[in-house]
Amino acid sequence: GFWEDAVIDNIDEQYDRLVQHLRDSAKSAEDPARRQRAAARAAGNYRLMSELAKRCREARKEDLKERRAAVLSEAAEGGKPNDSNFNLCMMPTKEQVEATPGTPLTKGMPE
Repeated sequence: GFWEDAVIDNIDEQYDRLVQHLRDSAKSAEDPARRQRAAARAAGNYRLMSELAKRCREARKEDLKERRAAVLSEAAEGGKPNDSNFNLCMMPTKEQVEATPGTPLTKGMPE
């Protein structure tokens, strides 16, 4: 039904945001190594560049493993790190909020 589809859509959106966050975090974790790699490339030191590239890949994989484990353990506990009362299934969809003027999310907004 409608509610099931809305819940699934919300879950899909949250999952996509989580995956993007994990990717962004992994990239920022490897930034210093990336800069070193670029410097090695500019200096023509391809052996060092190759070694740094390998370290970047390993660091990214390790970071993703750790983050994935943390997310899975939180999901198994049924919680969210910053908001223990968060319930994804109870979140209104964008359409529901827009269709209900005067809700806390739309209160004071021009109709």
